[in-house]
Amino acid sequence: MAFSYTDLKDTDRLKDLYPKVNDIGNYLLRLEENLDSTGNIETFDSIDFNNVTKKISKSGVYYFTRAINQPEDVNYNGYVILSIRNTNYYKIYFSPFNTSELYIKTCNNGSLSKWSKFLIAGDDLYDEGNTLDIKRLNKSITQFATLLNPPKEDLNIGWIDYKESREGKSSIIEFNPINSTSTFTKMRRLPEQEQNPNFLRDSLFIHPKTAYENIRTDNWETPPFWGYSSGTNKSSIKFRGENTVQLNDTSYTYPTIMSNRFKIGEQFSVGDTVTVSVYARVNDTSLLKNNYAFFELAGYDKVDMTLNPYTGGRREIKADELSTEWKRYSFTFSIPEYTQGASGVKTNYVSLLLRMDCKTSGNNNGAIVYYAMPKIEKGNKATPFITHTKDVKQYDEIWTNWNEILPKGELNNYTTVDTGKDSYFKYRFWKNEVGDTSFKDLLLSLPQGFHTVYAQNGITDLPGTESLRGTVLVDYSKGDITGTNKQVVSTFTTLSGRTYKLTFNGTTWNVPLGTENSFLLWTGEADLSDSSINMTFKDSIKNYDYVEITFYFDASGSYTTERLDLTVPGLSNFYIRGMNLANSSTSTSIDFYEGEIDLVSDTMAKPAMSKKIKIRDGVSSVEGFNTKGHIIVYNIVGIKKL
Repeated sequence: MAFSYTDLKDTDRLKDLYPKVNDIGNYLLRLEENLDSTGNIETFDSIDFNNVTKKISKSGVYYFTRAINQPEDVNYNGYVILSIRNTNYYKIYFSPFNTSELYIKTCNNGSLSKWSKFLIAGDDLYDEGNTLDIKRLNKSITQFATLLNPPKEDLNIGWIDYKESREGKSSIIEFNPINSTSTFTKMRRLPEQEQNPNFLRDSLFIHPKTAYENIRTDNWETPPFWGYSSGTNKSSIKFRGENTVQLNDTSYTYPTIMSNRFKIGEQFSVGDTVTVSVYARVNDTSLLKNNYAFFELAGYDKVDMTLNPYTGGRREIKADELSTEWKRYSFTFSIPEYTQGASGVKTNYVSLLLRMDCKTSGNNNGAIVYYAMPKIEKGNKATPFITHTKDVKQYDEIWTNWNEILPKGELNNYTTVDTGKDSYFKYRFWKNEVGDTSFKDLLLSLPQGFHTVYAQNGITDLPGTESLRGTVLVDYSKGDITGTNKQVVSTFTTLSGRTYKLTFNGTTWNVPLGTENSFLLWTGEADLSDSSINMTFKDSIKNYDYVEITFYFDASGSYTTERLDLTVPGLSNFYIRGMNLANSSTSTSIDFYEGEIDLVSDTMAKPAMSKKIKIRDGVSSVEGFNTKGHIIVYNIVGIKKL
């Protein structure tokens, strides 16, 4: 209060009361100063909220009409509360006359803030039945609604939480369908703006390439939708993570990538204004020389016409404009009734051509032109890129695709490991837990997917004699998990390095297959007559099941490889034996040989003996014993069964 209250005393005189009465009167008068004669609050017209103290200098409650600089997208008529300390410090509270919304603006040391909106508590309940197009939302909001563009067709009803940044530069949506435990998110990367549909299919170049002779068609339902000439290809270079195409100046005057043909009267009509845009770059501008990139709409009177008459819609990109960085180029024109490039050719069809002109500076200069994200749209300007609604892969320059976030409890269904067990094997089969269930039946019990599996030694029909660790791929025919045709492909390894493969084709199991690994233990030239040679191995032979010895026998004049078993108990040497028949229709001579290699240790061997016996006309004789040059060893390879 502007005055203090004091009880009257019997000794007080009337003249003593005047000051108190005047204080009360002045206080009440000030309360009514912004009330009109009917008791209504004072009204001001055309007040500028950014300069309110120019017309109003005292605190109070007011009504403004036709105000300016009010909060965005609200009515300019409404109720105002001013709390003014002075012209540099004050607050403005504004509530439009037709809503229950309340906004505040603060002036602090002469600096005026932007409008902020109060969150008014309601009944904490949300209406049902709203149908939302998320691309039409323009303020942060939470709603229970039906989406017009849901992440999946059967997931369209649920909770929408839409959050937008100040000035609408970006926004993010979280959607929780009522019939799913997943959360879906989508983000707007650019400020909301006009975006026309793209009439081109496969603008991300997903489908396999084909020769451009094969796409002289107006079939826009069945891929492929792009044809490639000589000197063109799908590129390994990516743009924003998406596929691109490249044109090389290697051998063709006009390398071209051409779209299917649009039939005039269907997607487009004569007189339509269309805009064509595409992202482009070059590997090195200097390599273009006087060649250049260009893209155009060609016109045809027949769908299978081989020439590409010029319609007037073309954009040339010369070396001084093209860059090694991606940039978007476009042109706008109206579709003519007749082409300009061929007299009398009526425009019954049009096709987009991404091209390169190598006529002036020729071929093999090393220039490569890349194209990405082509778009044809109706209208007189290029709007942000978006794929065709029927494309197998979607991309939108403004909005990201829906991203599904699975709850942790369900994430395990989509991983190869057990996320709840520190990424241990997803499936563990312990002998004491599975009982008499066979290994094959355990594999058949797995769901469709790719899994890591551990199987303990001792399980019925488990291959080998050790526990197995490996992966199992399970799938149903065409992915139909309600079907009965189930296939299994498994690969398992023991800790000792043995590998087993077991497959099921829907009706029968195959026999487990084992494989082998090899390692070159020694290479050189060791004559078995020379016991002074040390043959030092690169690894212990105890790590292998066999050795393969490659050697030369002079009687045959050829090289032979012999496999020897290392698992023989008490093995202390290698013996190689053989014979050779004379290569003649009349001679009956035979040569026999035997060579011995002593094992000094598990990592070293030495030649021990070389013997050759010859039989001539039924008479045998020792041709040589430890004779140089009869038997020479060149390689010893270790073999490990897996």
